[in-house]
Amino acid sequence: MILIVLYRGHSNIPEVDPPKPNPFLFPVFEQKWVELKSI
Repeated sequence: MILIVLYRGHSNIPEVDPPKPNPFLFPVFEQKWVELKSI
């Protein structure tokens, strides 16, 4: 489940390069996780 959310967050930001998604992807993942928990 987390993998799907993480993949979704990454696919939402195609501008981010694969080598540096870590610092930017984490807040996105956290936001998606909050959305998932709220559901």
